[in-house]
Amino acid sequence: MMKLGKRGLKKRAEGLRLQILSHENKVTNEQAKQTPDEGKIHHWEAEIKAFKNSLARVLRRLEK
Repeated sequence: MMKLGKRGLKKRAEGLRLQILSHENKVTNEQAKQTPDEGKIHHWEAEIKAFKNSLARVLRRLEK
C-alpha cells in the first residue's frame, strides 16, 4: 500500500465502503433474479471480502 496521510487514508476508507455497498447491491440484485448467475455472485462476494480486509487495514493505520 502506498504511503497516505490521514486525509488520504480517510478518502481510501470511504472509497472502500462505497465499493462494498455497490457490490452488496449487485449481489442482492443478482440473487433476486429467477436464475441468478452464481459465478457473478461468487466473484462479487470475493471482492467484498478483499475490500473489507483492505478497509480493516486502512482503519488500523488511522488509529495510529
